[in-house]
Amino acid sequence: MARSRSPKARKGGGFDLNDANIHLGITTAVICGLAFYFNGDGGFDQNSLTKFFTGDHAIPYWPFGGFVITMHCLNTCQNAGGGFWVNSFAQAFFACFAGPILAAVLSGNAAGLAADEGNATLVFACWYLTNHNLPFANFDLWGAISNAGGGHLSAVMDLCSLCTTTGWIIAAVGAGSGSAAGWFGNSWFVPMAFGAMAGCAGDFFPLSKGIKFKNSAGMERAMLISFFLCSNGLTNFPFVGDALGGAVGQVTGHFGGNEGFVMFLTIFNHMFGQFVPVDPIAPVVDALYKASGLNRG
Repeated sequence: MARSRSPKARKGGGFDLNDANIHLGITTAVICGLAFYFNGDGGFDQNSLTKFFTGDHAIPYWPFGGFVITMHCLNTCQNAGGGFWVNSFAQAFFACFAGPILAAVLSGNAAGLAADEGNATLVFACWYLTNHNLPFANFDLWGAISNAGGGHLSAVMDLCSLCTTTGWIIAAVGAGSGSAAGWFGNSWFVPMAFGAMAGCAGDFFPLSKGIKFKNSAGMERAMLISFFLCSNGLTNFPFVGDALGGAVGQVTGHFGGNEGFVMFLTIFNHMFGQFVPVDPIAPVVDALYKASGLNRG
C-alpha cells in the first residue's frame, strides 16, 4: 500500500512546498487547527496541544476509536499486509498496543488483554483499510487518502504515535510507582523499568526473543521521562530536592504538572527541536555516564 508522501513542489514561482520550513509551517497550522477544533473550548493556550494529543476525540462517522489512537494505529498498520492474514493482523495488533500489552504481562494481568474488544476492532479496521482495497469496489481508499494528505498527514500520524507511546510510558511509571518503597524512600527502579519497557515494548515482540534492553534514542528517551517522573520533578532527590523541585515546579505548574510538562516537551521537541541550537539534555546524560562509569552499550 502507498505510504504518505511529501507533496510535489509547485512549478514556477518561489513558493516551494518541499522547503522544510514551509512544510513545517503548514503542518503546524494543521495540527493547531485540529487541536482548536477538537478541544472545542473556544480558546488556545500552551496546554491546548497537550490536551489534544492526550484526549479521546471522536471522529465523525468513524465509530472505532478517537482521533489520536486511530492515527497511531493507521500509522503502525501501514505495509503490514504480507503473509497469512491472521499472523499479519496479530502482529499489527501487538505493534499498535505493545506498551500496554507488555505492562499487562509483567504485572500478571494478562487476562486483561482480552478485556477490551474495541482495541482489537480498531486495529483490524486500520489494518484492513491500509493494506487492502475496498471489497467489491477494488478501490485503494487509503492510497487515495495518504496521497492527498502527503507529508502533512504523515507528520500528524507520526506525532500521534509518539504521543501515544509517551502516554504509555507515563502510565507505566505510574503503575510501577505503586510498588513498595525501598531504601531510597520511594520507588525508583521498578517504575523506571516499567517506563522503559512500555516505551520500547516493540523491541521485545515476539516475547520468545526475551526481554533484552538495547541502547537507542527511544530507550534513552523513555528512561529520561521515567527518571523525571520517578523523581517527582526532581523533588525526591536527597538534600537538594526541595530547591530543585521548587524551581522545576514553577515551570511544570504552567503545564498541568510533571506529566503535562513531559507531554508538552515531547510535542515541542518533535515539531521544533531542530531549531534549538544546543541539546540541553545530552551533556547532562553524558556527564552522568562518565561519573557513574556505567556501560552505555
